[in-house]
Amino acid sequence: MEAWVHYIPLEEDLSDVQEKIQWARDNDEKVREIVKNGQELVAKWINPELMYCYYVKAFEKYAIRQNRPVKVTKEHEELTHANDPDLTGNWEKYWNRNNCNKCHKQSTHDEL
Repeated sequence: MEAWVHYIPLEEDLSDVQEKIQWARDNDEKVREIVKNGQELVAKWINPELMYCYYVKAFEKYAIRQNRPVKVTKEHEELTHANDPDLTGNWEKYWNRNNCNKCHKQSTHDEL
């Protein structure tokens, strides 16, 4: 994210908030462009595939640190991803592969 491209920056103590509000009121077209850029950035990075990929990486890291095996009991409830509405019925493209190659290609650093 870049200041003045995806968001309007504010001082940490919000001492400039009135100034920035006035700037936004005086620069409606520029604000619309910043909003559009921010929405495009969110649409690109906040999606089910990348979120599930992050979860996979997090669980892989967590599993390495386990000091005992996981035991499945009769009380465990099986949860399936086939009917997950967040994936709009396209779960196979996220789960029928061993690696999350897309996120590894897009990521510039390991977030975990």
